[in-house]
Amino acid sequence: MRSIRLSKNLALADVVEKVKTSSSKWLKTQARPLQSFHWQNGYGGFSLSPVEVDSVAAYIEGQEEQHRVVSFQDE
Repeated sequence: MRSIRLSKNLALADVVEKVKTSSSKWLKTQARPLQSFHWQNGYGGFSLSPVEVDSVAAYIEGQEEQHRVVSFQDE
């Protein structure tokens, strides 16, 4: 998982738009089956204190395994 530190002078929507646009263009050049790739609509942005980053990253990393035991709805 990657995290970013966003400057207070940048809008999250602008950063997400640039990431989605540039990564889509690159990905579509990698293989014919990827030429129809599209990002899903929407995104999420979360603000954390630096001391919370490691524990939140660990939680996200373990979600796939956790959801084999407990659905995300029940969680």
